[in-house]
Amino acid sequence: MVEALLSSVAADRDVPQDISLVLKVASSEFAYRAADDAMQMLGWRGYVDSYRVAGLMRDVRFLRIGEGPSEALLTELGARLAARSDTVYD
Repeated sequence: MVEALLSSVAADRDVPQDISLVLKVASSEFAYRAADDAMQMLGWRGYVDSYRVAGLMRDVRFLRIGEGPSEALLTELGARLAARSDTVYD
């Protein structure tokens, strides 16, 4: 779902900031959840570097905090929704 949104929006250079906020938060949260599920499945073996899941966890953790933490971006998005931002509702 997020991949389809990203590919359709990536072609457009005039992407509203509201849409960028939503895509950044959704994609980083979904990626973190997938990596966390992989770590859960592997158990202690997930921490072993030969499985590469430990490195994946570090990488996706950065996605959640790089370019602003998800919580701060969600606060910004909530403020825009409360202000009835046209780009969010369109």
